[in-house]
Amino acid sequence: MASRGAKTSGCNLSKVIKIKNGKFRYNFDPSCVFFGKTYEGTLDIEYKPKENGGYTVTITFGNFKKNKIKFNGSITFDIMLKNDAGHLYVNTKFDLTITLENGKKTIGKGSLELEKVEGNETPMELSDDVYEVSGSWMLVGFDGVKKEVKIIKNLVIKSPIECRYPTSGTLEVKKGSETHIIDFGDGTCDNKFTLDGKEHSYR
Repeated sequence: MASRGAKTSGCNLSKVIKIKNGKFRYNFDPSCVFFGKTYEGTLDIEYKPKENGGYTVTITFGNFKKNKIKFNGSITFDIMLKNDAGHLYVNTKFDLTITLENGKKTIGKGSLELEKVEGNETPMELSDDVYEVSGSWMLVGFDGVKKEVKIIKNLVIKSPIECRYPTSGTLEVKKGSETHIIDFGDGTCDNKFTLDGKEHSYR
């Protein structure tokens, strides 16, 4: 049945299946159209509460397709509402393969840790929020080129109300035999960064 304005058709929400212990599965029919985009395959979602008040959510893609683009793999969010320092903390792990209709693939695998280091005491006030991001990941592009990225000095990201750009932090990027260093500065909010010591700016 199509929804009002024919934005949705062939998507039967009653096909959400609760397996057990916080596990849910949705089987998309090939005829599913949601706001002009087609979906098919399976999507598994697993929710696990944690003793510290946090929770873990894992999303697994089983030959899941969106507009004929195939997704396989999983993403896991491990969320602590308060870590030992009393900060919001999120660990994201991902292992994904995206395949285009022409067979070309891109692969991403890694983990990122995000910690809210300022603004935890004022959850309704966004302007004082400051986050630090650490982690590493590997990416194989559609061109087959492999890149390895490691955050060697935590990225510092302020609330977008205060600054739209990372204010500090350093990345190490390996591509074949090449190694490059990207540095986001000393904490100043600007659109500048350095690549191997040469200054650049965001457009």
